Amino acid sequence: MSKWVCLRDNFTFDRYHYEGRTYELPDEKAAKYPKNFRLENATQTVMASPDVTTVVMEPPPAEPTVEKPKKEIFKCSECGKVVSTSKGLNLHNKLARHSPRTKEKVDDSTKESIN
Repeated sequence: MSKWVCLRDNFTFDRYHYEGRTYELPDEKAAKYPKNFRLENATQTVMASPDVTTVVMEPPPAEPTVEKPKKEIFKCSECGKVVSTSKGLNLHNKLARHSPRTKEKVDDSTKESIN
């Protein structure tokens, strides 16, 4: 038996295992679940059969970065008021008694000049 680190929350061997915790598990059973467990030391030896085999774990792949969507800015075409949402522009039009169809999106070049 060796120490294995749980890589994700899972239910195996009639027990719930939590991510990041270390468990003493039978080597031949834990080696069958590489997505759930890895050896505590990556170069530790494992007794899988009469001969000894070495298990070397590769580093996990880098997670892709997710870009945030650009924030849209809306501008009233009658008075020039700038708001961040279309609902805000609709509310502005209602309170200022503008016609509701007088809205336009502000492009990035206008956005920089506003700030």
